[in-house]
Amino acid sequence: MKTLQFIALLSVAALAHTAQARLLETIQQCDTRYGAGQDVPLELGSGFKVEEGKKWTAKIYSTRGLTVQIVFENDTAVLVRYSNEPPLKVANSNTQPVNLTAGEIAHLRKLNLKEEISWQAHKDRSLEALVPSMTFWISSDKLSYAAYDRESRQLFICSAGFWEIVAGNLREQAESSPAVRFEGL
Repeated sequence: MKTLQFIALLSVAALAHTAQARLLETIQQCDTRYGAGQDVPLELGSGFKVEEGKKWTAKIYSTRGLTVQIVFENDTAVLVRYSNEPPLKVANSNTQPVNLTAGEIAHLRKLNLKEEISWQAHKDRSLEALVPSMTFWISSDKLSYAAYDRESRQLFICSAGFWEIVAGNLREQAESSPAVRFEGL
């Protein structure tokens, strides 16, 4: 049992050193920490509305068994998605990431808050209906949201502004009647 606790502490310590990407950091700050990263296209679903003047870019970084995917809005991180990489990857396969432990999730959420701010459980019936495998949190200052998807095994942490754009679009889709949503099919 002590060995398992020790291994858990080591994994959290490794995260403390390597997975320091935080909301509101710039692309340059993230590139300095992880190296250049890989630019990836950002695909928005049909009907997804983005405010004018917002330029979104995305990058993927890989470090010490973690994948850190970041969406930048006008050069500022507004979404950070963490996942453990699978221990063995096979080209052209749909290998699932390994679950993040409760300690890793708590640590990564804490990294993205100021010292005096805390996380609180959050309920969003529309989103929970769409994605029942997610657990949601909101920061006590209401400036950040977090969600862990048990199915995709990924932790999402985002700014309140980005949350409202994404959640608002998802809520709109979920709350529209099937007759309207599927018109013409």
